[in-house]
Amino acid sequence: ALAFFVPILGLASDYVRNFGAKGVAEKRLRETEIRLAEEADRGKYASARLDERVSGLKAAVEMYETVSDGSPAGVIVTDRDGARIYVNKRLCEITGLSEEALRVSGLEGMVVPADVEERKTSLAVIPDGETALAVYRIYKSKKETVWISETARRISYARKDAVLRTFTDVTGTKHTEEMLRTLSTSSPVGIYIVQDGEVKYVNGKYCEYTGFTGEELLGAGAERMVLYLDKDIARQGSREMLAGTRKEPYEYRILAKDGEVRWLTETVTEIKYGDRPAVLGSVADITERRRVEVMLRTLSTSSPIGIYIAQDGEFKFVNPQISEYTGFSEEDLIGRESLSFVLEEDRPSVRSSAIGMLKGGHNAPYEYRFVKEDGSVMWAMEVVRSIQYMGRDAVLGTMMDISEKKQAEELFETLSTGTPIGVFIVQDGELRYVNPHFEKFTGYTKTELMGTDPERLVFPGDRDAVRQKSLGMLRGESRTPYEYRISLKDGGYIWVMETTTSIQYRGRQAVLGSFMDISERKKTEVELKQAKEAAEAASQAKSEFLANVSHEIRTPLNAIVGMTELTLDTELTGDQKDTLRVIQTSSETLLSLINDILDFSRIEAGQMEIEASSFSVRELVEGVAETLSVKAFEKGLELLCYVSHDVPDRLKGDVARIRQVLMNLAVNA
Repeated sequence: ALAFFVPILGLASDYVRNFGAKGVAEKRLRETEIRLAEEADRGKYASARLDERVSGLKAAVEMYETVSDGSPAGVIVTDRDGARIYVNKRLCEITGLSEEALRVSGLEGMVVPADVEERKTSLAVIPDGETALAVYRIYKSKKETVWISETARRISYARKDAVLRTFTDVTGTKHTEEMLRTLSTSSPVGIYIVQDGEVKYVNGKYCEYTGFTGEELLGAGAERMVLYLDKDIARQGSREMLAGTRKEPYEYRILAKDGEVRWLTETVTEIKYGDRPAVLGSVADITERRRVEVMLRTLSTSSPIGIYIAQDGEFKFVNPQISEYTGFSEEDLIGRESLSFVLEEDRPSVRSSAIGMLKGGHNAPYEYRFVKEDGSVMWAMEVVRSIQYMGRDAVLGTMMDISEKKQAEELFETLSTGTPIGVFIVQDGELRYVNPHFEKFTGYTKTELMGTDPERLVFPGDRDAVRQKSLGMLRGESRTPYEYRISLKDGGYIWVMETTTSIQYRGRQAVLGSFMDISERKKTEVELKQAKEAAEAASQAKSEFLANVSHEIRTPLNAIVGMTELTLDTELTGDQKDTLRVIQTSSETLLSLINDILDFSRIEAGQMEIEASSFSVRELVEGVAETLSVKAFEKGLELLCYVSHDVPDRLKGDVARIRQVLMNLAVNA
């Protein structure tokens, strides 16, 4: 705070010189008056010269009083006893008291009680040739308090010792100082004041940055810690900012007390400090940011994707990949509007998507077209996020050139449009793409379909099955297309056969599906099924008919066989017997054939019944042998039969079916 009062001390010295001269003038005036009085009788010539000298001395005194009254400082001259022998007009203005009141009581009764002791102590001793200083408050009125800076110096006045006291109103300066101290103490940045090339004030944060104490910094040169290589940068930045030709902070390095090199970013402005010009500077430690930038530049230089930092809508950092994408050099891009190379018709959507991503509304990358330096148009996919850069909000963006992918998508679009199948892409459970045939099949427009859940198109009864089969195909568990029904916009449905596969779509996982309309095939399948069921029903009816008439067919044949056997037992001629045997054999063969047919019919009709009756095994076998003996004899064969002794003679079963089996085995043999 003492820096505020250096000019005041100089002003006090001027007044000491002025009032010393005034005392000398008054002294000479009185001495002259005495001499002239003694020499009054020496003649008119001497009288005339006396008048001339008196007039000159009085004019000098009046001139000094005029200078004192026009001074910005209040003045009181006191003798060795403390009597006030002179008060100027400015002090009356500062205190609000009259000259007479000040001559009588001075300022002692106006001092704020809390400051009385400090003032008394500061002004108690006034060494010869030196100036004492006190800063305190006085009551100018009941409500107004004024800060006063008082200096006191010993002088000679009218041949007597005196004290010249000057009073300066420093209320505005004190308020400024207090405000500065309050702000700078709580400030997150370093603050300093430089005047006449020397540091006059620093706050705690500045000391923290540099490692020096306030006592070590005050009075030191302003460029004391700046690295030699950066002195010109700091000087030029300061000059440009003070001249108003620069708005951006400038950066330089300092050597801290511990020997560490630290980066600072600085802004400066011109102020009044102690009523004299000074420079107020604010600095922030960006050492860590610089380290991060170096690391970021190192990483981003080798990165296959473009990386940039934008602030206030302008590029502040770009990596080489951004330059390669756009065709512009890094120097051309820095400071350029970040949307300037985006195709004009895409700018609104880019701005909207970026804002939504920065606010956390969505995380999906957005795509846009940009114009390269050579005028060609390319496609980019971008993601942005909020960061802090140089102590302020900024945007970190990463982008990729997806022009080749876009060309592939256009080719895919062309192919899918010309293919008579429905093609779709699902991402995050929503439709992201459908081809024209998808619209044609379902009756919905692309606008109605985009962003909707594709499962809503699946016929309600098929949804669970479709979900399971689709997942199985995506997992590689099945490659067989699956069939289901799709609900149409008009309320109907069609049958489709579908396949799905996993793909990358716009940089993220998605599902590509394709299906074809198989409604006609399904219709044909239904018709074939109906025809098959009709044929089976007819066959069933036939079988049931034969099964039902089996008794009516077998009874006449059995009668023929029986009557033939009876007739053969009568007296017959040889020819008659031969004829009857032929009839008997044919009848038995026909009966066997009919039995087979009827048994098959019963089986088909589900009416086959197995009888369970007691029969003699040996009699059954011998009977079959007798029946086939004639045929065996005709073929020159000897037919023998044998039943093992361990086979019981009596069994229970369907004797007719067993006879039929034995007959078939023997005939086939």
